[in-house]
Amino acid sequence: MTVAIKERSSECRVIAFEPFVGNIPLFKQQTANLRKVSLIEAAVSDHAGTKAFYCNAIREHTDHLPGYSSIGYLIREGMARDPGKTTQVKVVSVDQTVSEHILFMKVDVQGGEVEVLKGAERTIERHGVDMIYV
Repeated sequence: MTVAIKERSSECRVIAFEPFVGNIPLFKQQTANLRKVSLIEAAVSDHAGTKAFYCNAIREHTDHLPGYSSIGYLIREGMARDPGKTTQVKVVSVDQTVSEHILFMKVDVQGGEVEVLKGAERTIERHGVDMIYV
């Protein structure tokens, strides 16, 4: 998504969040030549801290960057999980990390969307968001 946004608007600023360590090398490789791209290595929720992150399927890439997965999520109370596929990740809120007007906010967090939006209330009220894609 970051690459697609930058292709359409090279001067916009993109703040991306990624909690899963296996996805970070691919993101960095794909955005290495893009200006105004920031990566925050954390999950997004309604609070700051750490939380259990579950990822049950990891695949290899053809470019030999191991560990990529697009289906991980923060574990919420009562969710079944395999402890061997669970790690602790840093968690931040939008309010904690963004203090400017947002043109486009994409929220794709595998069921934790309400928590992300709760953690963005002040930013939305103070600075505004033109479009939210959930």
